[in-house]
Amino acid sequence: MRLRHLPKIAIFALLAALLAGCASSGKRPQGEVLGEAEHLDNLDALWNALDRSIRERDHARFEQLVTQESYDWLDTLILSIERMPEEELRERPFEEMFIVLGVRFLYRNHEIDSYHRDDVLPAVMSQHPLDRMFARKDLGEFWYEDDRAWRGLKRASGVPLFCFAKENNAWKLDLRQTLSKVLRGFESVGAKKQIDMPDAIIYILDRHPRYEADRSLLRP
Repeated sequence: MRLRHLPKIAIFALLAALLAGCASSGKRPQGEVLGEAEHLDNLDALWNALDRSIRERDHARFEQLVTQESYDWLDTLILSIERMPEEELRERPFEEMFIVLGVRFLYRNHEIDSYHRDDVLPAVMSQHPLDRMFARKDLGEFWYEDDRAWRGLKRASGVPLFCFAKENNAWKLDLRQTLSKVLRGFESVGAKKQIDMPDAIIYILDRHPRYEADRSLLRP
């Protein structure tokens, strides 16, 4: 049957079907293809949950919001804090040195009762900079690519400061990468004071209003 022999209503129906097919095969708006709004809403919800878990010292909830890789990294690091020798400590990246020396500092000043993770993690969550990390007011927007996402400051919104990864279709905090970026301001103290990284951390800890820090922290 030729097209001109079709009734008008049939022609309109055929045109509508063709147009619908073209629309479905063409490029859709970015937000619809990538689910951008949903991704950003989920990242914002994760952010609020992280902030709440820290404010409420809910370390069990906090652990659920970080990637498995971050959880395993922190768990392994906590197990080595008490006995890590100075030689090994000096080989660690800055964020690991900061946690090891910071936790030893808290323990030796009786702020925590043991090196067990149930004591260590709440203590770490209550200390600067983690305690105020998710309450900052100078933050830019989230952005993401595939299964990675980031957030920076408004004044440098394209420079990642907070890092996230998708795990089992849920966004989680990449704690290790985030700490390595958040602590860079502290890391610069060593260069300014012309001292090495462990001594820079001891210098930072020694500014505590109640306690003093010294190089004995380098020793188990």
